[in-house]
Amino acid sequence: MAIVEGTTVAVSQYTQANGASLLHTVGGVENEVESCMCSVQWIAGTYAQADDATFEPAQAIQESKRSGKTITILQAAFIASGDEDGAVVSAGACTVAANVITCELLQEDFTERGNGAMGADWDRPIAFQVTYRQASNA
Repeated sequence: MAIVEGTTVAVSQYTQANGASLLHTVGGVENEVESCMCSVQWIAGTYAQADDATFEPAQAIQESKRSGKTITILQAAFIASGDEDGAVVSAGACTVAANVITCELLQEDFTERGNGAMGADWDRPIAFQVTYRQASNA
């Protein structure tokens, strides 16, 4: 089975938790670290426990910020449950590779969701806190 891919439906609550970010030099370019909340839902596809679920929020963050800066995802964490066709759904630990976030989808008792088709009617997406870097002088 293929990995089920989510859609970032909203980006909000941008923050630099400790005030202005300390700059990190990456490839000769100064970068600042920020985070935001991304709301994600998986309205199509078939979830397979062996493959987990993915989403790619970088483009949605860039479009929401409208700064013209390229976003590189550093980390992500589940922060609030969603509602998929009347069922409480949450997420397990997140990993990041090449701006793609991968996680298990969990059911109400925090065990992994069973294999099967994703629901098309999400009353509430799952929320994630996403940390990213962007060039400070771009």
